[in-house]
Amino acid sequence: MQTYRVSATGHSLNYLPEYIGSALGYFADEGILIESTVPSPWDRVLDDLESGTAHAALGGIWVPSMYRGHGRELAPFAQASARAPLALIGREQATDFSWERVAGRHFLAPGGNGASVALYLEMVLEEKGLDRWDIRMTQNLSGSMLIDLFVGGMGDYLIVDELSARHLQATHADLWVVESFGRDGGRIPWSIYYGAESRREELQPLHRAFASGLERSRVWLNQAPIEEIRRIVGLEFAGRDPEILVGLVDDFRQWNMWDSITIDRPGFDRWQAGLVTGGLLPKAVDYGTLVDRSLTEEGAVRP
Repeated sequence: MQTYRVSATGHSLNYLPEYIGSALGYFADEGILIESTVPSPWDRVLDDLESGTAHAALGGIWVPSMYRGHGRELAPFAQASARAPLALIGREQATDFSWERVAGRHFLAPGGNGASVALYLEMVLEEKGLDRWDIRMTQNLSGSMLIDLFVGGMGDYLIVDELSARHLQATHADLWVVESFGRDGGRIPWSIYYGAESRREELQPLHRAFASGLERSRVWLNQAPIEEIRRIVGLEFAGRDPEILVGLVDDFRQWNMWDSITIDRPGFDRWQAGLVTGGLLPKAVDYGTLVDRSLTEEGAVRP
């Protein structure tokens, strides 16, 4: 049994296929034992790849995109989740919310764990015919700080992970989830696995074994009775409300959060356009030069 080390930018419900693969022994069937760590600060995942401490990093594809041609060559090879697991929470009920009425409103967008949340919001605004400067935005603070500030009365809307948003709605009578981006936000390669380009050939057999275990986990997750999933998420996210957890897992399944481990071109191109709009990239990175599909295409992984 060989250890396969993943350095992740967080511990999130949308990473569930990996957790299931470890819990059910799917990775062990491929001859690998997953060792997952969450370094702090999050960008140490890059150092872990460079030093060889980790075989793969788990996080946003905006990082390999940003570094392409700028000092670090990183190769995305599999997808953990195909939609943004985010929600917008506001002070009015969902039936009263409209994007047409958000101009001039104050949005809080956590930035302590990277740039993706604010960049995603800017992309959504543009797709709705709005401009980032049509709203006020507070960012670059941690999610926990902005949640505290929002509960304390700061801002009109808060964009956070859907699990936190549902917890806030359940525990505060005056806060409501007004938009679920996992449901309404369209396809996007939100969380992906990537490795060091310099070690691609060397690590290909390990990456392939990991992708095979991940695909088996994804299929099981989408087909298993929710009560069988309850035990795994309850252990993985101890201390969180189990009913909120399983309810969100079921919704994520219905919304096709985990419909493929292959990073698809339409979602990739959409997010690239958003990264350009947000100023992170001067121009979109070419899909074919960045994404390695060889490990996840049909026939590449063991069913």
